[in-house]
Amino acid sequence: MKLSILIVNINNLNYTRDLINDLFQQKGPSFYLTLVDQNSTEEGTTEFLNEVAKEEINVVRNCRNEPLNYLWNKFYEHCKAPYLCFLNNDIRVPRNFVIDTVNVLDQEPTVGAVIHATNHSCYDKITDLHYEILSNRYVQGWDFTIRREAYTPIPDSLKFFGGDDWLFSKLYSKNW
Repeated sequence: MKLSILIVNINNLNYTRDLINDLFQQKGPSFYLTLVDQNSTEEGTTEFLNEVAKEEINVVRNCRNEPLNYLWNKFYEHCKAPYLCFLNNDIRVPRNFVIDTVNVLDQEPTVGAVIHATNHSCYDKITDLHYEILSNRYVQGWDFTIRREAYTPIPDSLKFFGGDDWLFSKLYSKNW
């Protein structure tokens, strides 16, 4: 598998369920999916997590909210796929998401990361996937896929936010 996907959930079960359903309807290559729950208290979460764990999803249940940067670093350490995808749980993706993501990175070896133009769940579901190849014009974005070899672990000092900007700045410094 070329692609590993990380989704982080905290009390947004409906959003997470929709995104996972989108991913299970993918055309093309298979992928590895990790779902991290950040100590959700929403009714039905435990049942949902037990259900999706049976679907070959790696489910991680945290007893507290871990910083996002920490979760990204742990994901990087444990997933060996060449492409690491970070998705916010409140977005929707089209059926060509996985195959297009893999194809863009396979066909563009000098590109370190792609930003996904995904829609928030409250909007109409998108049917086409568009990418912004990381450039000096684009300075942040939660939904992105990065080459494993281009990832640089994020320092703990960045705390909750700033990890994506920091990663992207490291891509520039490595000439990706």
